[in-house]
Amino acid sequence: MISTIVFFVTIAFTSGRPIDAQTVSELIAQGDALHNQFDTYGAFKAYKAASILDSTNFDVLWKMAGELIDMGNELPKSNDQAAKYREAEVISRKAIYLNPNHTKGHVMLALALEKTALGYTGTDRVKTLNQSRIAAEKAIEINAEEDLALSLLGRWNREMTNTAWITRTFSKLFVVSTPPATYEKAADQFAKAIAINHNCISHYLELGKTLVLLEKWTEADEAFQKVMDLQVTQKSDSKWQRVAKHYLQLLQQGNHSELVDSIEE
Repeated sequence: MISTIVFFVTIAFTSGRPIDAQTVSELIAQGDALHNQFDTYGAFKAYKAASILDSTNFDVLWKMAGELIDMGNELPKSNDQAAKYREAEVISRKAIYLNPNHTKGHVMLALALEKTALGYTGTDRVKTLNQSRIAAEKAIEINAEEDLALSLLGRWNREMTNTAWITRTFSKLFVVSTPPATYEKAADQFAKAIAINHNCISHYLELGKTLVLLEKWTEADEAFQKVMDLQVTQKSDSKWQRVAKHYLQLLQQGNHSELVDSIEE
């Protein structure tokens, strides 16, 4: 009888170890697996548990920040969404403090700041976008092959070019100095990102959107078609393919004005 009890107790502990009995490396591996399965909340839970065991683990922190950004992306524009991005910013800054010479902390900070900025208007938007640009540039300074940082710089150029002239001028005079931004620079940054990572769906989508604003319709069509042809590898990729499909329909209809308006929103 006693041996039977021991057998079942042993099975209980070895077949499904409770999360607080797992090591940091095991929890990171679990989080990575859940991330690859597009389980954002499950991955965050695993990374969070790892951070409780080791609050100074750089990999845990930047990965937590990434999941928080993904969580925010899934939410409608709201206080809850903004809170996810702010938390991601705080965690990214801690990661940078622990390891300032690694790109991932700077990339996550740039992403979090960009997402926060898009919820702002006027000079607050410009100021926060500029902070995002600086973080992305730092990542590229560390590693020139950081394609996500290049894409972020491309988006910065496009967003700043879209920003009203009066807002840009006021911001330069009274808030923050920013370098000149153009759609051409944005397209160049996206092309560089694609050259490094030619399987990234979002790079092609962002390039296509920029080519639309440059009124390069044929090239934009090719970029959006590439979005449709590539294999989904990130949770957001299916969403980007739906967006690209809509853009392609507008292009095929010759409805350029509606296409431009939808991209500038």
